[in-house]
Amino acid sequence: MRRVLRALVLIHRYFGIAMCLLFAMWFASGIVMLFVPYPALTAAERFHGLRPLELSKCCVSPAAAYAKSGLTEPLERMRLIMVLDRPVFQLHPWNGVIVSMFADTGEPVPSLDAQQALSVAQSFSNSAGVSHRELSDYDQWTVPNGLDAYRPFHRVALNDADGAELYVSQRAGEVMRDTTAFERRWNYVGSVVHWIYPTVLRKDWAMWDRVVWYGSLIGIAGALIGIVLGITRLRFRKPYPSGRHSPFRGWMYWHHILGIACSLFVLSWIFSGWLSMDHGRLFAKPDASRIERERFMGGPFKPERFAMRSLPAEMAGAKEIEFIQVAGVAFYRVRIDAQLQRVVAAAENSKVGSEWAQSLLTRAAESVFNSVRLLGVDRLDRNDAYHYTTDASTPPAMLRFRFDDPAKTWLHIDPASGVIVEKVDASRRLYRWLFNGLHRLDF
Repeated sequence: MRRVLRALVLIHRYFGIAMCLLFAMWFASGIVMLFVPYPALTAAERFHGLRPLELSKCCVSPAAAYAKSGLTEPLERMRLIMVLDRPVFQLHPWNGVIVSMFADTGEPVPSLDAQQALSVAQSFSNSAGVSHRELSDYDQWTVPNGLDAYRPFHRVALNDADGAELYVSQRAGEVMRDTTAFERRWNYVGSVVHWIYPTVLRKDWAMWDRVVWYGSLIGIAGALIGIVLGITRLRFRKPYPSGRHSPFRGWMYWHHILGIACSLFVLSWIFSGWLSMDHGRLFAKPDASRIERERFMGGPFKPERFAMRSLPAEMAGAKEIEFIQVAGVAFYRVRIDAQLQRVVAAAENSKVGSEWAQSLLTRAAESVFNSVRLLGVDRLDRNDAYHYTTDASTPPAMLRFRFDDPAKTWLHIDPASGVIVEKVDASRRLYRWLFNGLHRLDF
C-alpha cells in the first residue's frame, strides 16, 4: 500500500508541476471569456451590411444556375444576395465548398481579387478608408470549421478608431467575420488561451481535438489523485503530533486543506471542460444527419421547384432570399433584416406569413424517423432548461417535437427558418447538465 501511495505522490507531484500553469490559465482565461467572447459576425451586423436585392436585375432560374455550376451532388440549400452590385446565387452543397453564380446571367462568379474585396468591404461598412492586408486560408480569427466552405479570405482593415477588420470570402464575395482591436487583444488572453487555439494547431482539427482531449484527461487524473492523497492524509480522530489534522506545514499545509476544500469544484470544472471536447465520443451529437435532414426536406433539394419567373410583391425590400424545401414543398424565405422576414410558397407565389405553418413542419418532422410515433409538439416562446438563448436580439421561439423512440429524441425546429436546429435525445439532455451546468454553472 505504501508503494502505491508513494507512486501516487510522485505522479501527482509531477503532473501538478506540468499542469499547474495550464490550470491557472484555464481559470483566468475563462473569466475573460465571460466578458469578451470569440469574434463573430452577428446576424444583425451581417444584415446591416448587406445591400437590398435589385430584383429588377433578376434572374435566371435556380435550376439553370445549378446546371451551369458544374456541381453533380445535391444541394442543401440556395441563397440570393447582392455581390459587387449584382444578384448572386450562393449554392451550398452538402459538406462542400460554396459555389457562387451570377443570378442575372447564370455564369460563375470568379474568385475575388484584392480590389474587388475592397469594394465589398466598402459597401458592407460604408467606409471609404479601407486597405487590403492579406489573402489567407487561415488566421487566428478564421480557424473555426464553420468557415471551411468559404475559404480563403481577404482580410480588409477599415482603418477606423476601433481597429476593425473584415474577412471577405474569395469564393462567395461575402463578409463572413469581423473583429476589432479590443476583441483581438482580449481574446489572446481569453478564448485563444482557454481553448488552446493557436492557428498552427487549430487549423488541423483532428490534432487539436486530440491535444485538448488528452490534455484535459491528464488534468482530471492529476486532480483525482490529489483528492485521494488529500483524503488519506487527513486525521480527525487521532491528530498528528502538531495537533493538526494534516501532517504538512506552511504552504504544503494550505495546499492540502484548500485542495480538499476546493476539490469538488475543481474536479467538476475540469471534467465538464473535458466534456466540451466530447464530439460524439461518449454522448450523442446534437446535429441531425444528412439522411434525417433530407427526409425533413422531403427528399433531395430540387432547384427546378423555384421558377423565379414572377417574383411576388412580398419580396420587395429583401436583402436575402433563401430557397428552402420542407416536406417536398418549395419556399422562399424573404429576409428584410435579422428579425423581419416573410415566407412565400414558391409554387403558388402566395404569402404564408412570418413563419412556416406548424402543420407543414409537423409533417416534415414525422418523416425524419420512420415508424416512430410523435408524442407531441411544444411551442417554446420563452427560454427553458433545454432551449435558450442569451442573445436579447434573438427571440427564443422554437418548436419541440417529442418522439417515442428508445432514445426519447426531441427535434428542435426553428419556425422562422424552417430547419432542424438541434436533435436532443436523452444522452444530450444529460450532457446539458454535465457540461452547461457544471462548467458554466448554468442550472
